[in-house]
Amino acid sequence: MKTRIEKWKDTTYILSFLAGKNKKRLDQISKWQVESTDESHEDQTSMSNFNILGACKELIFNIKDGELVFHAIMYAIDTDKITIKLEHALDVLIDNSASEQEIDEEIRNTLALASAQDVPVYANSKNLVAILEKHHRNMLIDGFTAPDGTGQRVKLKLSRSISGQLDNPNILNELDLTEYHAPADLSLIKSVITKELSRLHNVSLLLANLEIGIKKLEKLLSFDKRNENSIQKCWLCHR
Repeated sequence: MKTRIEKWKDTTYILSFLAGKNKKRLDQISKWQVESTDESHEDQTSMSNFNILGACKELIFNIKDGELVFHAIMYAIDTDKITIKLEHALDVLIDNSASEQEIDEEIRNTLALASAQDVPVYANSKNLVAILEKHHRNMLIDGFTAPDGTGQRVKLKLSRSISGQLDNPNILNELDLTEYHAPADLSLIKSVITKELSRLHNVSLLLANLEIGIKKLEKLLSFDKRNENSIQKCWLCHR
């Protein structure tokens, strides 16, 4: 198994977007950018959905004007200050006129592309956390689709995910802390642990109730003259 630092043994190139008001400088840097990414350049990155999402610092899942959307917070080269800046650069729109199944698939595909590149996806507000968690869980369990290069789409699943641990109360012990985990992963883990804590709490209450019942029953049985009605009531109340 590779260590975390071995992941960065090879250089990773991401799409570089330009932003600035100095048109002359913007045009010059854009020209250099084109010249350095000709067809013979082995490290060039295409303008695909995968590479666009790879250029994001984070995605923000939101419902805006009644429609689902992912806001993309992206890195860009500020050609005026010659530095890297972060900004809300674009929105990844979901076709809300499509069927529920198609919308769910589109959301799962976006979440999968982000997870594959360690790009975190956050809910824009607390009331959207449960919705994002639902879609993320569906993506982990049902998988997602991607083009296969022949014009068709193939169904895939993330090879590194917590999908096999979603019903495991010991999920924290199994978690690989050298790997990236999406915010929605943490939400799912929280749900698993909360459910287990609730179960343990109920078991604890049951055991406490049984302990009280045993003590009462022992006391009733210690009398020389036993009251059968009291013994039966005690048994029924604490079994």
